Amino acid sequence: MAWNKNHNRIEIHLAMRVINTWKQSIRALAVNVNLKICNIKAHAFAETQRIGSMGASEVFAHYIANRNEFSTDKELQRFMDFYANHWRLSSSQWSQDIFAMYATNMKRNGDYLEIGGADGFTHSNTYSLEKNLNWRGWLSSPTKNNSNS
Repeated sequence: MAWNKNHNRIEIHLAMRVINTWKQSIRALAVNVNLKICNIKAHAFAETQRIGSMGASEVFAHYIANRNEFSTDKELQRFMDFYANHWRLSSSQWSQDIFAMYATNMKRNGDYLEIGGADGFTHSNTYSLEKNLNWRGWLSSPTKNNSNS
């Protein structure tokens, strides 16, 4: 069959109709189960504007500078004290590992599954758990650059 510009237009038009029908079906389903569909870029921008985009060090500096405002939150105070005593153990980018240590009360010999763990060391959320608390687990990363195979 020879290439036909009109034939390709029809295929594209049909594909667009299928996609639009699919979008309408997804939207209808979302309404029925009370889900909100939004543009992720717009959502991320709105959330960043609402809560800011700070790293762990900025968040902790804000806490320390405004500690009196948080004085009634005893759980936050306990966590901040824990963080102050354990931050050197962290290998993660934003102290997720310290939160895991706090939330599990420094549990030893735990298990983990880390998704999107890159090379397993750089900014790892689980390396410090493995190294310091003898945790073991699986790490999965979708990028080929980080695997040996």
